Amino acid sequence: MKAWKHLPRFDVTKSFKTWLFSIAHHTAIDHLRKRHAIPFAQLEHEDLPDFSATISDTRELPDVLLARQDVADILEESLMILPVEIRSTILLHEREGMTFQEIADATKTPMNTVKSRYRRALTVLRKHLLEKI
Repeated sequence: MKAWKHLPRFDVTKSFKTWLFSIAHHTAIDHLRKRHAIPFAQLEHEDLPDFSATISDTRELPDVLLARQDVADILEESLMILPVEIRSTILLHEREGMTFQEIADATKTPMNTVKSRYRRALTVLRKHLLEKI
């Protein structure tokens, strides 16, 4: 609602996504500031079931964590076989969330080169991972 109400204030030369996220961010902070915390001491005196029993353990099991770590190690090993410029392209896109245009601007590389490096990286990684797994 805030975004809709303040839409006339939006600067069209800026990113709409960033503007929208900043509104959401500030709204969340305002909400957290206004919220009053309930001290745990008050919960102990109420007629509630054991408070610790109501909290579920959402952590993953050790075997799942170990399998995930094994896959992560294999992926890191596979990334290291890539040439630096190809590895940096895939890391900037996948880990940093940069668009191909942002990568091209940052590395001063033509957009088509960035796209071909990314495609080449995926092909090499796919081949290497299939051999390892």
